[in-house]
Order: sequence, then structure tokens, then C-alpha cells
Amino acid sequence: MGCSLFAGATCSPVSDVRSSLLTTIFRTTRRIDELVKIETMSTLSRLQTTKSDSCFRLIPDLGGVVPRGHKNPLWTHIRDRLLEARQQVGISGSALGAAAGLSNSTVYLVEDLKSVPGIDTIERIAAALGVPACWLAFGYEGSLQWQARRPVPALIEDPPAPINCGQPYRALNAGARERLKLKRDELGLSLRQLSDAAGVSFETIRKIETGKATPKVDTCERIAVALGVSPCWLAFGVGVSN
Repeated sequence: MGCSLFAGATCSPVSDVRSSLLTTIFRTTRRIDELVKIETMSTLSRLQTTKSDSCFRLIPDLGGVVPRGHKNPLWTHIRDRLLEARQQVGISGSALGAAAGLSNSTVYLVEDLKSVPGIDTIERIAAALGVPACWLAFGYEGSLQWQARRPVPALIEDPPAPINCGQPYRALNAGARERLKLKRDELGLSLRQLSDAAGVSFETIRKIETGKATPKVDTCERIAVALGVSPCWLAFGVGVSN
């Protein structure tokens, strides 16, 4: 915008230069604002597109890296193994309890999932049935290091043939506390660290190690998973120990 004459005003070279400079600055500033807006919109558009594309690219790959669900703990099928083995032997729950040196209701409580048995109780029942305590407590996978998914091909779950008239009770579970402490020391884990890793209370693990408590099958499996050993090794001294 040049210098204009009005109300008798006179035009000077200085005012003309100043007016021209202000006009140039105004136009430049407006252009910069327009360019910033254009770049901002372009950036947002690219981000949205990238995000959308990434989502579409990731969806087909999730199945390969994210588990579709973990299998149940091994001990949770104990009722099925117990019932199947008992029926194969042809003995009632109360008679089996008596043969194992337990109360008449113990076997039924386990089969009805109203009681989580200790590893000593399971070993007594297994001895009376004439089947391995490892299998009764944790199934065929119990002697292996715990895995989140079942082996492929899946292990056959047919019950082992019971030994007629049972077999002697050997109290293999009594060595669980020594095996627990041995493995914990080998790994350099404190009681607190193992407690946090296994999701088992500090006091429970301390009592197991000092022989003041016998672990139940669920607790035993939790600790075994945290230690990286098979549940059967920790409970009965058979199976994978590392």
C-alpha cells in the first residue's frame, strides 16, 4: 500500500517506505500461518493413517505372539483322575479312604472339589489305589517342567493300570521341604522373592521349609512353576528338577 494524500497531508519518502515494510510483514505473517495450518493438518492426517494401518497390520499377527489362553493348573483335574482310577479298581470312596488311612469323607471331598488335598493325602490315596502319586496329583505332565500350553501332540491321559492291593506308602512328600530349600538356594532366591514370584504367602513357604506345614497340591504347583521345576519333583522327588 503506497502513500495516499488526504486532508491536505503530504507524502514523505520515509512514511512510504514504512508503509511498504508493514504491508510486507503482514503478508509474510499471514502466509506463515497458512503454511503452519497446512502442515499441521497434513501431520495429523499421516498420524491417523499410520495408526490405522498399524492396527490393521497388527491384528493378523497377534495370534502368533499373544497366548489364546492358558491351560488350567495341572492339579485341577485331580478329581477326574481320582474318580476314574477309583472306578477302575472298583472301590468306594469311603473304603478307599479307610485303606489310605484317612477319614471316610476325604476322598469324596476331593472328588467334589470341596477340599484341596495336601501332597501327603494324595500320596496316601495313590498308594491305596496302586497308582503313581505324581500322576494322581498332576497328571502325565506333572513330571515335566510346567508350560503354559499343552504339549503337541497332547499326552495321553489314560490312567495307569492300578497295582492289585495297592502299594506301600513311602512318604516321598516328606522330602519336599528339603527340595524346596535346595532349589531356592541354588537360584539365589530369598523367601520374599519366591513368595512374590509364586503368589504364595511368605509365611506358608517358611512353614513348608521348616517342616511345620505340608503343601497342598495347588501351592506345590505354584511354587514349582516359580522355581522352574516340575510339580512332581518338588512334591515327590520324581521328574524334571531344572
